[in-house]
Amino acid sequence: MPGLIALPITVAAGVVSTIKGQNQIIGPRPCTFPLPTVAVSMNASTEHAYSWRYMAATRGVDAFQMRRGVDSSDERTMATFIPLELRHSILRLTADLRKIVYRKISNWAVTRSLCADVIRGKFSARGHPSGAVLKLEDDAQFLPDFCGASTRVLEALPSRGDWDILYLGHCAEATHRVRSCHRIQGAPRGHEFVSKGKKPMCTHAYAITRRGARRIYDLLEGWPSVYLERVLAAAEPGKGFPGNNTPRIFWQVDWGHDFELAHLIKRNELDAFLAWPPTVVQPWQLSRRASSDDILRPAPSVLPAACG
Repeated sequence: MPGLIALPITVAAGVVSTIKGQNQIIGPRPCTFPLPTVAVSMNASTEHAYSWRYMAATRGVDAFQMRRGVDSSDERTMATFIPLELRHSILRLTADLRKIVYRKISNWAVTRSLCADVIRGKFSARGHPSGAVLKLEDDAQFLPDFCGASTRVLEALPSRGDWDILYLGHCAEATHRVRSCHRIQGAPRGHEFVSKGKKPMCTHAYAITRRGARRIYDLLEGWPSVYLERVLAAAEPGKGFPGNNTPRIFWQVDWGHDFELAHLIKRNELDAFLAWPPTVVQPWQLSRRASSDDILRPAPSVLPAACG
């Protein structure tokens, strides 16, 4: 798998930073985000990497790296992740479905590789006791108070990293409700509280601790086999799904490892927390905002009055 793209950039309050040969001023920042952060992208261009680094720097993220994803269009690379006994069977799927399947498996490979690096201590913990690392998808966008709000959320969690995953960006719960929440002391009323995850959706921005990385690495070890067997069973003639274009097969194909993570959390095999409101969003979430104060509020049953 391709390594990290190392593009150092010096950043501090009021410092002049050189980007693409031009001097640009990065204004004073109120805080520095305590976790090393990794953005995963298939775009390896220098311009894209510098754009990401500049955005991270202006949000207080100093320990930042870009990691190239796994090329799902490379059949030879993808074959290394597919059990030998299933490599011929997968050809029964249409070309379009195979592309989706390969993309899901490549996402799994990136997550498991990142977990392995967290376990091996390849990221500087920057003094944070959890040893957590923040993973971002390429379309993730920091909100203006990302650093301050995210740091306060981290401070509200068990101090020694007795948790596995923190979703700083999410699509709420699949159950459409938050079962419990914990208000961050000193935060403005109606803002910044943490809920215990029951079945969180979306993985565009989450932090994993060393403990969480070990658990995820082990729990997802055989996931491609289970995933492919489920997909192929749905495509099998004579089992109620006569073709490759039924809703059933599309549902099974779309069941990526992010869904598996949600189910592991639901079964209490992983300890997860969600930040409310999210501090990182995807473009479609920004388009749904009614105001700067209305970014994925939790369900009405657990609005501030219901949070202890």
